[in-house]
Amino acid sequence: MTYSSNKFNKETIAERINYLKLVEDSKECLIPSVFSLLDFYIYIRGVNLLLSGNAGYNNNGNLIISKGHAASVFYLDIDKKDKFYLQKFGEDGSSLGIYANLEISNILQPSGSLGHGVGVACGILIANKNVNKPLFVILGDGECYEGSVWEAITFAVANKLNDLVIVVDNNKRCILGDIEKILPIGNLEDKFNGFGCEVLKIDGHDFNELCLIDDFIEKNRRKPKVIILDTIKGKGIKFMEDSPLWHNKHPGKEKISELISQFSGSLESAE
Repeated sequence: MTYSSNKFNKETIAERINYLKLVEDSKECLIPSVFSLLDFYIYIRGVNLLLSGNAGYNNNGNLIISKGHAASVFYLDIDKKDKFYLQKFGEDGSSLGIYANLEISNILQPSGSLGHGVGVACGILIANKNVNKPLFVILGDGECYEGSVWEAITFAVANKLNDLVIVVDNNKRCILGDIEKILPIGNLEDKFNGFGCEVLKIDGHDFNELCLIDDFIEKNRRKPKVIILDTIKGKGIKFMEDSPLWHNKHPGKEKISELISQFSGSLESAE
């Protein structure tokens, strides 16, 4: 396929700035979880794998963010004509909360409790057998502790739900800290293969590797698919990358402004 790596690299900086502006005035936010999967989101949006409106499932897109604490990434694409556009993130009465809800365009599943996204996707695929388009479900690696994830995968394989594309945001951290220190989850690639899925493991921040997704989906039509993204929680913000303590901690408006300035400088250098 033809794509511009430079274009994507500039876009990922610009969208980090936009997200920081979105949460700047809020009291709580989940920046590290969003920045972990943001490059993947930008990629599938940029090459039209991310669908909207009646192009997707149930007239509401083709992406479920099961790790609900990152679902606010959807807010980056709220149209300026949308009634939600002028609402403030996290403000009392605003629909733009930390966890997404069905009022907002392209959201297939309200989020919060972990472990349900794959099961919901299975139901959607059973009900829409002739759509023949990928249905993405983003899981956190810590979310893979949930038994319901593996039950749903077993169901998907048995029922040949081959448009299911599970995406694991493998940043090696959950809200409590480092996964290897809390409860090692083992080799996810081997586990998903063992459950009967086709698996692709790539760097979730490298657009040269993200471009492998298209062919992987196209060439593996006989099984549900899993894409394991090796990522960094809080990618691009060094003090968040280095510490699990920032999972849902707001760094303060002054620090947000400083980060916006830093990313703006990087964007100018990338021009």
